[in-house]
Amino acid sequence: MTAKRILVATDASSTANEAVHWAAEHARRDAAELVLLRVNAPPAHANGYDVHDPQSSVDADLTRLAQEMVGAQGRGLQVVSPDPAEAIVHIAEREHADLIVCGNVGMHGRKEFLINNVPNRVSHLAHCDVVLVNTLHDEPPATH
Repeated sequence: MTAKRILVATDASSTANEAVHWAAEHARRDAAELVLLRVNAPPAHANGYDVHDPQSSVDADLTRLAQEMVGAQGRGLQVVSPDPAEAIVHIAEREHADLIVCGNVGMHGRKEFLINNVPNRVSHLAHCDVVLVNTLHDEPPATH
C-alpha cells in the first residue's frame, strides 16, 4: 500500500516516538505527506469541546519535527478533545489521511485492550487503513 498522507498521533512518549519514526520512514519511502497530531485533554473546568467535531490548529513544534523528518511535506497539528481516539479519527478524515499510524501501547492485556484503549478504538473507528506499530519491546507478557 502506498499512502499519500500519513497521520500519526504523538504524546512525545518513547513509544509514540517509535510510531512517529515508523510513519516518517514510510512517508519518505512513499513521498507522502506526514501529519503529526497532538491531542490535548481539555482543562478540567472547560465545557463546549465537541468530541464529534474537534477543531485543529497548527502546532509549530510538531511542524518543525515533521519537516526535519520528511522535509516540506511535514506538518504538525494539535487538537483539544476529551476523547483522543475520536479526535484522531476525525482529524484523519478531515485531513484525508490514507493511513493512521499508532503505537500499540496498552494493548497487551485483555482489560487494557477492551477498556478505552486508544489504538484499539482508532483501529475500529477509522475509515482508512491503520497500522499498529509494535512498541512493547520491553514490556512483560500479560498474564490474564
